[in-house]
Amino acid sequence: MVSKSLIKAASAAISAKPGMVYGIGLSAGVDEATLIIKDGGSSGTVKTSTLVVSSGTSDHWTFSEGIQFTTSIYATITGTTPVACVEFDD
Repeated sequence: MVSKSLIKAASAAISAKPGMVYGIGLSAGVDEATLIIKDGGSSGTVKTSTLVVSSGTSDHWTFSEGIQFTTSIYATITGTTPVACVEFDD
């Protein structure tokens, strides 16, 4: 069960605790945007493929079983004025 959802516009920690990610969403601004979710901070283990969206578009991925993060949850976000959402429990 998802208990939290955070919206970010730049790379940032989602949770400093272990947890599960159940979905990610990304909306691009004026250029292409990307979103990668990592376990263990900005230099941590990549846990998802790269979600890529073109300028002015959006996409959402759902992980019905969830993805386990054993250290922390971190979102690497690129693009100009993107909006990313991470649905998680910690």
